[in-house]
Amino acid sequence: MEDLPKAKSNRIVSILGLFELSVGDAPRADGVSELAAARLAVDHVNKRGLLPGYKLHLITNDTKVSFGSTSPALSDRTEFPLFCRTVAPDSSHNPARIAFIR
Repeated sequence: MEDLPKAKSNRIVSILGLFELSVGDAPRADGVSELAAARLAVDHVNKRGLLPGYKLHLITNDTKVSFGSTSPALSDRTEFPLFCRTVAPDSSHNPARIAFIR
């Protein structure tokens, strides 16, 4: 296989990694391991020159996501401006519940 020509300067490719690094105030071991694996992979690609002319840059953050948080209080954008729902709040089901009970 023919080697690709080296670029004069590397273009930065940013990769966003969202990792669940903590549960409450305690670290989450799986999240810490996943972050370490992602960093290792990026370092491996960069050091071995697997993408000539490009350099990977990993940007990470600790997520605060719950797939089942149904509390209506979390809908308050002034209190939780970055909260993203994956399930409807309890309050959206109330009309159906009331109709069923009647």
